[in-house]
Parts: sequence; C-alpha cells; structure tokens
Amino acid sequence: MIRPQPVAGGILADEMGLGKTLSTLSLICHSQDQWEKDPNVARSIPKTTLIITPKSTIYGWERQIKTHIHPNKIRWITYHGSDRAKSSPLFEKDWARIILDEDVCKLQAEYRWCLTGTPIQNYLDDFGSLLSFIRVPPFETKDQFDSHIAEPVKQRKSQGLEMLRKVVAATCLRRTKADHAKMLNLPRKMEHVERIEMSRNDRRLYEFFKRFSYLTAGLDKTSKKRAATNILVLISMLRLICDHGEAMLPDSALTAWKNRDKNALTWEMLESTTKRCVSCDCQIEELGAAESLTEALRCSHVLCGDCAAKLRGSASQLPCPKCGITAPRSPSAGNNSGLPPSQTAFASPLRPRYPPSAKVEALLRNISERQKRPGYEGKPNKSVIFSFWTKMLDLIGAALGDEDMKFCRIDGQSSMPQRKQALETFGNDPECNIMLASIGAVGEGIDLVSANSVHIIEPHWNPMAEAQAIDRVHRIGQQQDVDVVRYIVNDSIELYVKWIQMHKMKLITESLSTSEVKSENVGEVRWKAGFLLPASGIKR
Repeated sequence: MIRPQPVAGGILADEMGLGKTLSTLSLICHSQDQWEKDPNVARSIPKTTLIITPKSTIYGWERQIKTHIHPNKIRWITYHGSDRAKSSPLFEKDWARIILDEDVCKLQAEYRWCLTGTPIQNYLDDFGSLLSFIRVPPFETKDQFDSHIAEPVKQRKSQGLEMLRKVVAATCLRRTKADHAKMLNLPRKMEHVERIEMSRNDRRLYEFFKRFSYLTAGLDKTSKKRAATNILVLISMLRLICDHGEAMLPDSALTAWKNRDKNALTWEMLESTTKRCVSCDCQIEELGAAESLTEALRCSHVLCGDCAAKLRGSASQLPCPKCGITAPRSPSAGNNSGLPPSQTAFASPLRPRYPPSAKVEALLRNISERQKRPGYEGKPNKSVIFSFWTKMLDLIGAALGDEDMKFCRIDGQSSMPQRKQALETFGNDPECNIMLASIGAVGEGIDLVSANSVHIIEPHWNPMAEAQAIDRVHRIGQQQDVDVVRYIVNDSIELYVKWIQMHKMKLITESLSTSEVKSENVGEVRWKAGFLLPASGIKR
C-alpha cells in the first residue's frame, strides 16, 4: 500500500470558546521566528498568511493581535467592504498559508487551515467542503466524498460511518470543554427550558393556519420538491406565530385571518413570510441573520449577498436575473423602515401596536428578576437575547423600551463600526445590560463574556448555530456562572424542531468523536445520519 502524501494543513476544530484564534496567531508568530533564524528558508517560500473570516469576526482578530502580539512583531491589514468583490489581487499572490475561519479554493498556498468549532453544521457536506479546501486526497471533489462517505452513510452501511470517523481523526484537531474541564476551570453553564402557553387568541391563530395550510398542502398536486418547499413554508408560518402571533404575519396573511377566509390561504401568500434569493433560491432569513447583506431590487425581487456580489455590474447598477431589469439598487443599509428587505413585508402603518406575546412577557420577567440579583464583584448582570428573526428583535426592543431597559443590538445588517460600538457599549456601559442579536450575526468570533445570561427565543433547525451563540458567553475569560434559557411553546411546531435538534446534535457529536461507538448503538447512529443528508428537497 502506498502511503498518501501528507496534507499541508488541517482542520482546527476546537469547541467554541477554546482559543482557535489565539492558537492560529501563535502558529503565525512561530513561523516568523523560524524564518528569522534561517534566512535561506525565508527567501525560498512566501511568508504572508491570508485569513478569510466573516465580517463579524474581524474586530475579534484585530483585538487578539493587539492584545497578545508584541508591537511591530507582525504587520497586518484588513480587507473588507464593497471592494472585496475585486478579488484579483488575492489570486496574483502566493501565500504562506490560508486560514479559513468558519467556512476560495483557487487561491495558491503552501498550507491550508480551517478554523471551525462546528465542522459539521447541518449536513455531512459541510465536512466534505472543508476536506476539499485543505485538499485531502481523495476528497478534493464532492463526487469522491459522496462515494466514500455520504452515500454509504445514507444507505446505512457501516463503512460509511467508520470512514467518516477515521477521516475526522486524521484531519481534525478537536478539543472540547469536557476534555479539559479541570485545566480550563470554566464556571458552570446551567440550561433550562421555559415552557410557554400561548394566549387564547394566538392559539386560535395558530390552529387556523395549521388546519387550513394542511388542507391546502394535501390538495396541492405538485412535485415532491415543491411539496417539500410548501411544508417548510407552513412550518415557518407556524414558527412565526409561536413567537409573537399576529405581529409577525405579513399583511396578506393577517387579512386572511381577520376575515377567517380559508380561500385566501395560498402558497404565494404563505411564502411571503420567507423571502428567497431570486438567483440561487436560498432562504434569505436563514442567511441573513448571518453575514450576507441582502440586496432589494426595485422590481421587488431580493438577492442574497453572495449573488449580489457576483451579479453586480458596477458600483451603482445591479441587474435582476429574473426580470432582466438593471436599475439602481436599494441597499439594505438604506432601508428607512429600519428593517432588512427580508422583513419589510411585515411593516405596515395600518397595524396596531401589539402587546407583548406570551414569550416576550416571560423574557421580560426573567430579565427583570436577574437584574435585581447582586452581580459578580458588584458588576451588573447582563443578558444576551438571540432570535432567528430580526422582526422579533424589533418587537422585543419595543417591549424593552416600554420598560425603560437600555439595550444595544447586532444583526446581519449591522456595519462594522456599528458592531464594534455595540460590543464596546455592552461590555463597558453599566447602564446597558441587554444585547439583542440575530443568532447568525454573532455565531462565531465575538466575545460576550461580560454577560452571564443567554436567552434563546426560538429553537433553530441547526443546533450547532445555537451552541455557537451560547459559547460567545460561556468561554475562556468568563468569570460568572452562565444561565441559558430556551423558550419553547407547548403543543406547537417548536417541539418538533427541538426533536430534530436533539438527533442532529447526537449524530454530529458521535461523528466527531474519535472514540468507538458502542456496538449496540452503531445501527442507531447510522440511521440518524439521515438527518444530515438532504432528502426530497427538504433542507432542515
């Protein structure tokens, strides 16, 4: 058997909050020391490291460099904003190493590293993409990964899971808080679920949409892919109602409910709750609570940030791939309503001011109780509130304002200066004890250890996204015990989402473990792997 060529790089997959950034900076400084000792080596190889990272983490990298590296030891610059689409200079240079911080394969480098606490986020393909980037043979192409790992796992063959675990062990350096609990000496993380009972009106609203949407789904003679999309639209609608009832509905759905008009319940109306990119058909809200800005075109179609960057013809012109209309774009940052384009369907001057939902009432009660407790070393108790929907953050912000509770906010539309200012205010202002955040916007690379309480407003399809968000607070540097509260509506779709979460998390944990799975559990693990493989067009 021929020994494979060693891979120049790997995947640093330490659990969130264990110092992947600092470990990487240590490697860069070590290389610098080696080059200074041997000038001949320094002349023969490139010496510059390219770190590709989400916008939300740039400030964190800068802060770590300033804190831990001696001045003038290394020189560094940041490169982001609208000009980042002009990538040709990056391809003209050979790099010493490329570090992909949270998941550019054409860039040339001696070494390639991926930094991620979640190498499997939602699907096995997530891990396959990392292997392709660091060029692990024979997994440079998706076909090879599917053949050796994804397809065997899907077919419940033992060799698929065994191969996955071997590749993980060979390519990932992964340390967890549990592995190093004594050394880290982290404070406790106490998690509990707050069970919510809907108000009577919200329950009637929920049952109305559940009953008639199910009926429409059953009568809708469409393809399997279309049917799967319809199911997700239905689920999104029900999840919105669980959060804040009528206040979360688009105008057309609200009219159908007030008139009790089942004939008005069309899929086109329901789909208005979930804007999709007109180019790649991704769900904007899923991304956009994350990094990519959206682009709202004057023809009312929407582009995700990635597609907008690819299609932009000039600084001021953006063509619509569906209409063919090229018109001045309306960037999300300029939205007068204060809402990103994916949420403007919710805004209406004709709407009444809604009282807090049962979830928001429970949240306000919990935060009020925590703020009355004595803080650590006289410091105030601070809370971070995560939601999937930016509209829900708007409603929570309004309720906090009514209670004269000062807060700051970060979401996918926040600019770099706004993020930096929000983090500094939350960390240093004793009067600002609440941070509102979309769950994707601060999922990685942001330090929130000044807080000691986390509130997850609704369950997320991706359990690792929740884990990342919580570990922005419970991480190295935290000095207080951390409370985590998850809000779940009884007898609702949220219980199903939580069930999916549980099975996904178990499989991801066992897939990334280098220890053997007990023989009696192997079949169960292989079966649950189906949750990480898209089926029938459904993406959970």
